Amino acid sequence: MKNAHNSHYTRLVLIDDDISFCKMLSSFALSRGIHLDCFSSLQEMGFIGLMSRYDAAIVDFDLGSMNGIEIAEYLPAFFSEMPMILISGRDRRCKSGGHWPISIKSFIHKDQGPDAILDAALAIAEKSFKNHDTLASAAC
Repeated sequence: MKNAHNSHYTRLVLIDDDISFCKMLSSFALSRGIHLDCFSSLQEMGFIGLMSRYDAAIVDFDLGSMNGIEIAEYLPAFFSEMPMILISGRDRRCKSGGHWPISIKSFIHKDQGPDAILDAALAIAEKSFKNHDTLASAAC
């Protein structure tokens, strides 16, 4: 899907070890013309630098050796502007004590459905573009 501000195609990444959920969300994304790559872990993705290809990340809370919060705390060391949506099949908002890492822009329960998850990811990617465009124009 093209970003509203330029010809850049919005690219999303899903990190979730639930293969059936990955396939389902990928199918919905494809039907909406959204580019979504799925990985079961950061290790499956391989080189961490590949995250720079994406405009927003959708990360499951429950991942084998790392949870979504740990990923949200880890990624900003490499990508300060990588916005994330945290998803889970259980309500994890109470786990945060109201304090998510700054890269987590929203929590969405998987029961809200694929459209809600994709819409939220596109919205944070769009907001990230606007912030980046504002900073770039201010630097000129």
